[in-house]
Amino acid sequence: MPWPEKSGFHGAYNKLLYTLFPPDTDFTVVPQYLKPAFSTSADYIVAFEILFENKPVFILELKKPANLRFISLRQAADVQIRERMRDLADQCPIPTLHAPDNIPKDPDMVNDTAPVQRWDCDVLDAKGEARLRAVVDSIMAACENIANA
Repeated sequence: MPWPEKSGFHGAYNKLLYTLFPPDTDFTVVPQYLKPAFSTSADYIVAFEILFENKPVFILELKKPANLRFISLRQAADVQIRERMRDLADQCPIPTLHAPDNIPKDPDMVNDTAPVQRWDCDVLDAKGEARLRAVVDSIMAACENIANA
């Protein structure tokens, strides 16, 4: 299936995130269109930031599914999301801003720092949604602890 133009594909993610983080709560879903810093391409990335009381607690970035095939593109995506998380970490009110463990780049050999198994989760299918819901449940519990403190 070809990658849909800018907004056609993103509605499903928007709907899923608003289901997981309902608008009648202290969570806000904020879609953003970001130009990748590591590329000269005009290809924008759609990112969704989930805010709790206007502070970031979750980030979801969408990439072209074809990017999954290439180590370099997965690595670039991994670096990009980690940089974004680093930028937001001091604003995050919960103890964990979720991400897979970092795999350091080998100084002498080519190694896969972003293995395909970490990036093969389609949150729009049942299995991927279950994985996402587990993370969301963890975030909700952490935010509830803040609200009740």
